[in-house]
Amino acid sequence: VNMTQPIVIGFPEATGAEHYAYFMLGFLLLVISFIFICISRYLASRSVYQ
Repeated sequence: VNMTQPIVIGFPEATGAEHYAYFMLGFLLLVISFIFICISRYLASRSVYQ
């Protein structure tokens, strides 16, 4: 499922609260991906993947 395509398509028409909701959704996706990267690097440093 591609979550970014509807965000990019719907962003120009967004006004007011919708505009802030798109920014919040983008920020949350960024934070979730950052947390996932941190967890995967922590597990890799413990040699779990080897």
